[in-house]
Amino acid sequence: MTNIHMRDIEKEKYKDYAFKKDLKYIRPVLLLGTLLYALFTIIDFNFYPQYVPYFLKIRFILVVPLVLMGFFYSFHKSFRYIYQYVLMALTYLAGLGIILMIITIKEPNYYYGGLFLVFALNFFLLRLRTIYSSITAGLLLFSFLMLTILFSDINIGVIIENLIFYSSFCFIGVVGSRYFEQYRLNHFYQESLIMGEKIVLEKQIYKQYEDTKNYHTATIITLAKLAESRDLLTGNHINRVSKLSYLLAKKLPNSIYENNNLVKKEFLDTIMLSSSLHDIGKIAISDMILNKPGQLTKEEFEVIKTHTTKGYEMLKEIEKDYKDNMFITLGLQISKSHHERWDGRGYPEGLKGNEIPLAARIVAVVDVYDALISERPYKPAFSKEKSLEIIAQGIGKHFDPIISKIFIKLKSN
Repeated sequence: MTNIHMRDIEKEKYKDYAFKKDLKYIRPVLLLGTLLYALFTIIDFNFYPQYVPYFLKIRFILVVPLVLMGFFYSFHKSFRYIYQYVLMALTYLAGLGIILMIITIKEPNYYYGGLFLVFALNFFLLRLRTIYSSITAGLLLFSFLMLTILFSDINIGVIIENLIFYSSFCFIGVVGSRYFEQYRLNHFYQESLIMGEKIVLEKQIYKQYEDTKNYHTATIITLAKLAESRDLLTGNHINRVSKLSYLLAKKLPNSIYENNNLVKKEFLDTIMLSSSLHDIGKIAISDMILNKPGQLTKEEFEVIKTHTTKGYEMLKEIEKDYKDNMFITLGLQISKSHHERWDGRGYPEGLKGNEIPLAARIVAVVDVYDALISERPYKPAFSKEKSLEIIAQGIGKHFDPIISKIFIKLKSN
């Protein structure tokens, strides 16, 4: 497990984070515990009617009122500071009440299960920290052993047998509680990192806005960045794709630009910004699909595929106000066609070969390469060598043969 050492301020943030998460479970569990404790009165009446008056006092004078007081106290602001101790006390009280019932009866078979439920609540439902749940369990085990030996007629073998069973369960509970605690700490740390990355991203967007002289360019780039920031898996994907697209375009021979009726200098001046728009359509995709931690279903993948046409439609609306703008023109081509394949098996239109705009063919190679070298929940990050090998396998199938070969040479060097 990863050990995370946090500064004091981070510890305070974690305490607030943990308390808010815990509170969602604590209140329902306290109510559930109160209800179960009261309902087990049915067992008292059916199997041990002679002890009902005594058991009712334990249940409804000692335990239930105090647990309900704990529930109502959870709405007070001071609960946040001592809730672990309050829950320890209530858990021990509930367990002690059942132990008192156990020592009263010669064969208290049904009540052993009740004590087991208290241990389960202690470790898995009440969200006690490992140290506190362990102390509570230890006190209950000690109380069970001493009180049953000193004040009950239960056979010592039965007492030891139940003690071993409870102790074994408590050991499992301690391990499970510790792993859950570490998992939540790691999750908090990851959320903090993501929040920090989003803050950095916002600063990058603002700086890019300041550096961009044309207002419409800055606006569209911001939309692209916003689309990326909603996808927690991509990181700085836009920046990497933009820079690498420019480097690849720069390495292409002049003949390619001439064959596509393009001016190389004008194309190079624009491709870096335009390539950043390739996933702008993701701003219209649901977060649940976009950030799903695993493989997409067939239906979900069909939704993801629509980011190409949605991005195109967004930029098409903007193009109405900015005719003959190279930045918008290339952005339209890239956003719509960067998932087309050289063999015609891509989407959204199934374009083939040179039918695919040059800018989209460039970004297609770079986008796939960046996805390969990046970690995803369903795959590890591939090495540069493995990624280039996969690109090579797609020459003439997935990718433009000339562009992909130049890209492999560029990255190999």
